[in-house]
Amino acid sequence: MKEKDDLYHKQAYAIMYLVTTEKPNPLFEIKISDLSEDIKTELDSRWNRKKELEHILREAVGKIFRSIDEQYFLLSVKRLLRVRLIQ
Repeated sequence: MKEKDDLYHKQAYAIMYLVTTEKPNPLFEIKISDLSEDIKTELDSRWNRKKELEHILREAVGKIFRSIDEQYFLLSVKRLLRVRLIQ
């Protein structure tokens, strides 16, 4: 699990300051295979409610970004953050 945590932390660090300058905004990608079965089940139950699913993913990923630079994240990145689940 530590490797996966490092992977996502590195990804957040790599795009943190690009989100405000790049167009279109870079995506934060989460591999579905990295998610626990409980999380997959919970997300699957919300699959038809796109806005709710996007909110959940953005809030979860936001925790990673806040650990890097909370003030910058809250003031500049949070509103632009885009998250995508990938195979």
